[in-house]
Amino acid sequence: MKWVLVVISFAGSPDPYPYNAGVFNDMYDCFWAREWYIENELELDEFDNPINAQAVCVRVEEDLLKSP
Repeated sequence: MKWVLVVISFAGSPDPYPYNAGVFNDMYDCFWAREWYIENELELDEFDNPINAQAVCVRVEEDLLKSP
């Protein structure tokens, strides 16, 4: 199993735009990357919550990540 950092954003559109922001070997690395991504790449409100976006770590089977 791998962990994928998925970011979902509404960048100037009412339609969500999901994208893979990284693949990690364990949950802790993914969570660390998620925190870094939120703090450095997303717009935040006064409580440090992301605006118009969310980042989540998802456990994924490795076979799913292989290119055809």
